[in-house]
Amino acid sequence: MSTWTHFDLWLVALGRGIPVLFAAGVAIVQTIIERKKSEEKAIPPKKKFVWHNILTALIILGCLGNLIVLYYDQLSALESKTREMEAQKRGTAASDSVIFLLKAMQPASLPKRLQVLLDEISPKIMPSLKGGHSLYYEGAIPDPQYVRLMVLSKENGAGDYIEIHPCVAGMVFDNSPSGETTIKHNVKFTAYPKLLQEK
Repeated sequence: MSTWTHFDLWLVALGRGIPVLFAAGVAIVQTIIERKKSEEKAIPPKKKFVWHNILTALIILGCLGNLIVLYYDQLSALESKTREMEAQKRGTAASDSVIFLLKAMQPASLPKRLQVLLDEISPKIMPSLKGGHSLYYEGAIPDPQYVRLMVLSKENGAGDYIEIHPCVAGMVFDNSPSGETTIKHNVKFTAYPKLLQEK
């Protein structure tokens, strides 16, 4: 928010006007003095004192006006710099948000997706790889997991982490107590320890 007020604006106007008045006043006083000299009339001491004070006052007013203008110019520059810094901060925050969203939208790495899937298939698979040995798995898994496993196993580099073995194709219909039927597929695969080394 700007700190300018009506009083400030009047001061600035006064500050910018005083140098003009100073220049005009000095010119007038000098003209009067020169005219007196040209008329060869001596200026009484009292009048000299008055004119001297007038010149001194004009000089002081001129300096005051310049100081007022300088102060408010600096204040205006400071406010402008503050607004610029705040705009940069908002821009940086917006950029960070965009970067975060872009990263969130990027798919996880293949090893990470395989780790998540194998944990869903069996929580025992990933801990078994910690010994540095491969793990052979054979069983029936739900249709959604089977589809994901087949898709991931065909991605580039998947052979470094998992190997799908041929098996007799077959589906198992698992009827739960609630009456729902789950379709499962027979699978055989070997998971390799390198899967733990990748994040």
